[in-house]
Amino acid sequence: SLAFSPNGNWLAVGTYRSVTLWDTHTGQPQTPIIVPNSVQAIAFRPDGQVLAIAGGTASVSGEVRLYDLKAKQMLPTLFKGHSDILYSVAWNREGKLLATASHDKTARIWDATNGKELQVLKEHSDAVTRICFSPDSQSVYTASVDRNVRRFGVQDGKLIRTFSGHNDAIYALALTPDGKRLLSSGVEPRLRWWNPDDGNTTNYSDGSAGQVNEVVFSSDGKRIASADASGRLCLWDGGGGGQRSLAGANDWLYCVALSPDGKWVAGADRKSTRLNSSHTV
Repeated sequence: SLAFSPNGNWLAVGTYRSVTLWDTHTGQPQTPIIVPNSVQAIAFRPDGQVLAIAGGTASVSGEVRLYDLKAKQMLPTLFKGHSDILYSVAWNREGKLLATASHDKTARIWDATNGKELQVLKEHSDAVTRICFSPDSQSVYTASVDRNVRRFGVQDGKLIRTFSGHNDAIYALALTPDGKRLLSSGVEPRLRWWNPDDGNTTNYSDGSAGQVNEVVFSSDGKRIASADASGRLCLWDGGGGGQRSLAGANDWLYCVALSPDGKWVAGADRKSTRLNSSHTV
């Protein structure tokens, strides 16, 4: 798992039971943050002061821990309730809510200030792989192995819309910064664009050479980065147009991150993390 801090000063790299913060200016790491369980997803709070670390133990439980970057210590708040490992964690824009997605077929919404569980979203019939908030914090979007993307209301947890059309499991999901377009992908090696309001597919972006494991938008929405099973990092036009490949790996790339200024793209396989300039393609 990978994440750039909002100011671009840090690249967080999650491994089996630790997270390392790398200084993007010096290339030097801080002392790893050790956690008791597997790390599957990480996300910086929008103000950049806290890092959410999600994971857990397969078939036992999922949990989120919060790390205070200034104090360099874990906060006491622990988010527990899932009955299986977590795959995704997201903050809302105000940094007051957390959302999680789990192998237990549910997604959940939490009060980030005290760890209270606010909503349990149970409409999926298989593992929930991704989750993200709308910019106005009124909705969350989820992706699942059940081949569907779903939109839920944050306040009441009710299903608003189901996005159907994928032929296989979905592992990648992202919403444009303005919330007007939704992007998903997975085993089917193409990017599928959706209208969040009516659930219709509006476009396809072809060019991936294998299963797409993650997609992310740049902060201005003009670029997309993807990581796929062929070992390629790809940059796409945020409007749904062309694609360019960066230097990749010899193994599956499981995750990707774009720096806030759009100058750097990071991708990780099982053993290493690669940092590429987005302007060298």
